[in-house]
This record gives sequence, structure tokens and C-alpha cells, in this order.
Amino acid sequence: MPIRYTIDEQARFVHAVSEGRVTVQDLLAHWDELAADPRYRAPMKKLVDYRRGPALALDREGEKIVTAAKMGHRKAFGGERCAIITPHDIDFGMSRVHGAHMDESGVETAVFRTLAEALAWLGLGADVLGGGDAGP
Repeated sequence: MPIRYTIDEQARFVHAVSEGRVTVQDLLAHWDELAADPRYRAPMKKLVDYRRGPALALDREGEKIVTAAKMGHRKAFGGERCAIITPHDIDFGMSRVHGAHMDESGVETAVFRTLAEALAWLGLGADVLGGGDAGP
């Protein structure tokens, strides 16, 4: 799966990392898996990390599908804060559009270029990554 994630139940934190271009189907599968994970209890703080490659491959139709699917998961993800991180210009712009649509589903979303900015917005320190990648 192009999206893998870890959950820190104590910190109420999800760290999702993409492994290459993420399609609509990949994103929907990730949300289904996360919503069914018994460790996920909304609301949680979520960091979506697209630094390892390009982010979402969404056209206008794909965005409609994704927005409708997120609305369908409103109960599971309501109140979540989601920080998306990508240093790539095109993906930054696409993620901002995606984030605006996600706000309608009860998920507060913001897009950042650096890990430090994303963690600060979430109100978390780099220690939440468990010694993982704390680089830019």
C-alpha cells in the first residue's frame, strides 16, 4: 500500500507516510483501514507526510470522490487535525485545495513545507515521531 501509518495512542497521534504517488483508490483504502483500526479514536492529530515522493494524483473528478468519501467517514474522523507536509510546489498547491475540501467534513487541515511547521501547528514535538525522521 502506498500509505503506511503508525498510531501513538497515548499522544493521540497518527503518522501517515506515502510511498510514491497516491491515487484516489489508495487514499480511500487508507481511510477505510484507519477508520476500522481499533487504536484510532477520534479526534486525533494526524501528520500526512509526502516528503518521500509526489503527493496526491487527483483531478477534479477524483477530488469530488475523495470529498464525498471523507464526508462518509465524518463520524470516524470528526474533530481531527490533519497536517500535510510536502516540499514540492505542485503537490503543495494540490494539497491546499484538498485540505479546503476536507475542512467541510469536520477535519481541520493545513499544508506545510517543513516537518517543524507541521508539528508546531499540531502542537506536538518531534519526540512524537519516536526517534524517527525529524528532518525538514
